[in-house]
Amino acid sequence: MNDASEQQSLYDRALPASAAATLAAIATVALSIPLRSPDDLFANTTSVATVSALGAVVLGIVWASMASGSLNQRTRRFATVNAVLYIATVGTAFVAEAAAEISNLVSFIWPLAAVMLAATTIGTPLVQNYIPSRTLRVATPVVIIALVTAGVVMTLNEVGFNEPPSLSLPPPP
Repeated sequence: MNDASEQQSLYDRALPASAAATLAAIATVALSIPLRSPDDLFANTTSVATVSALGAVVLGIVWASMASGSLNQRTRRFATVNAVLYIATVGTAFVAEAAAEISNLVSFIWPLAAVMLAATTIGTPLVQNYIPSRTLRVATPVVIIALVTAGVVMTLNEVGFNEPPSLSLPPPP
């Protein structure tokens, strides 16, 4: 670990992954809209935005904990952790779908988790190298707040909700 990274706060060390994950979260929220949600009350734009924002914080902490070693070594370790997180996320979705008999849960979650973790894995070293910390300190929390707010607004306007079943009688014979 070099002297500069030793002097950085946990927040500053976490920013590259949190920023990359926040950008990935925007794509994840956009992707969730056309997907068939297993339940509009449970898997809506607000929940996707909130879980993605929490994921950005967690991935930032994971990245910050890998402060030792070269950027290439950190990136490989981070990619391995993200692959494990992806398998755990999809595995949990399989178990939940089977146990709770929730249809479409796996088909809803796997592409969202794939976008989030792949984009974060690729984006984190890029953000680390090319975006200054002072920019990330302000931009990352602002974008996270905007993302969750947009998710709430879209949910309140039922953006991405499944069509309700028709309650009309069939046509007469």
